[in-house]
Amino acid sequence: MKKQTRKEKKAEEARILAEMKAALEEAERAEREENGESVAEANAPAQSSQPTSQAPTYHCRRCKTEMQKGVCPTCGFKMYVTMDEKKLGKIKLVLTAIGMAVFIALFIYIQIKKG
Repeated sequence: MKKQTRKEKKAEEARILAEMKAALEEAERAEREENGESVAEANAPAQSSQPTSQAPTYHCRRCKTEMQKGVCPTCGFKMYVTMDEKKLGKIKLVLTAIGMAVFIALFIYIQIKKG
């Protein structure tokens, strides 16, 4: 079996994704027809009297599967999730404390070395 080049692998991956997307669209279209929705109803945004407070759902960029906690359960793709401000503030505080401790230790070492 011949080893595939990177370009061939990318082309095959793109082909598979296109097939998956077409199959998903076909399934959604069939489901809409089964439910009796028209194309205009399917494309119109949902009108709801109550605001939804659900967390946004993300889909994998590779296989379009719904991601769970930033990781795709199908292909394992990990999504970059930014840190919240609280966690970032703690990290900054710890790094500042470590820097100050190193600076003070060096200052004391230099003073002892002189004297």
